Amino acid sequence: MNTSPQPRCKIYSADEADPQQLKTLLDSCFAEEKSDFLRSQGSWYCNGRENQYVIATSPSEYVGYFALIPARLRVDEEVFPGAWLIDIYVLREHRVRRYESAADAFMREKYGLLIGFPNILAAKIHKKHGWGVRDDLKLQMFPLQPLKIPLVREARGLKGAVLKAAALLGTPLLQILKLTVSLTSTHGITKTQKADPDVLAALDSKMPVRFRTIVRDRSYFQWRFLSAPHADQFKYYLAQGETGELELGLITRTFTRDGVTITRIVDLIGAVTNAELLKRAVGEVLRDAAKAGSAYVSVISSL
Repeated sequence: MNTSPQPRCKIYSADEADPQQLKTLLDSCFAEEKSDFLRSQGSWYCNGRENQYVIATSPSEYVGYFALIPARLRVDEEVFPGAWLIDIYVLREHRVRRYESAADAFMREKYGLLIGFPNILAAKIHKKHGWGVRDDLKLQMFPLQPLKIPLVREARGLKGAVLKAAALLGTPLLQILKLTVSLTSTHGITKTQKADPDVLAALDSKMPVRFRTIVRDRSYFQWRFLSAPHADQFKYYLAQGETGELELGLITRTFTRDGVTITRIVDLIGAVTNAELLKRAVGEVLRDAAKAGSAYVSVISSL
């Protein structure tokens, strides 16, 4: 880890920040939609506005932003207090001044144990600061309407022609796959728009320890899903095992962006290594996504 002297700056929570300067900073860091969301829904998203932070070089100059969500983190079978890092961003013109290093030092002093789900660029920065970075996470996608997938729809020139031709050629195969999915048994699958957080927490306790990085109890599910401003976009798929007890849960979010409907599997809970249960639950997700007109179903997974 780099041990060079840290640059002079002050880091404090966004609820202490000047609202107009915070808006200017977020507008500079993120797309307009994301900036508006962080200001209007940041209290929910970060589980309290006090968990959003700005990096300031003076009272009138903000150069960076990040959020730290307090969490209980599991290492092997022990649980430790820590935080979940999201949305760290330092303005491009200030990156050479090592404000990321100042933010990293602040985080470590405040929480010690940290977890994050960075994009490729952020992962490189984290690695530079001594973070362990996993390389087994994969974005998996099941296309339902290939020509509506943004990568295909927005491609131009030769690449666009090739992608669109491949999408058209693959459509008959997708129809066969959809038929196969439609024939998959959904016995023992319950669907609901409003799940009981106690039920979700009980399912999480059945998850193999190696997948349970964040301790997810009743309050976690109440905050992250049931109290979300878009809670009506979630659907909960609960699967029973051979004994009739609930063994597996999938949570999906279906929404429309830029005219394209998307279904994401945003969480898996319980017996995630039970291939048969997982197959049945995912089959039901794909059926519902097709009915909803989703262009594709996606999930980020290490399974």
